Amino acid sequence: MKILLDVKDEKAHLLLELLRELSFVNQITILTEPKDSFTKVWDNEEDAVYDNL
Repeated sequence: MKILLDVKDEKAHLLLELLRELSFVNQITILTEPKDSFTKVWDNEEDAVYDNL
C-alpha cells in the first residue's frame, strides 16, 4: 500500500510514525510546501495515485 501525506504541521509527523509501524504500509510519500517552482504539490485526491495490495 502506498500512502500519500500532505504534511502541514507537527501533528502530521505523529501520524507518519504510526503509519510506519503498520506492516501493510510499504511506501510513504510526504508532500511539503514547494521549495521552488518545479516542485509539484498535490492539492486533491485526483492527483494522488494509490496502489492496493
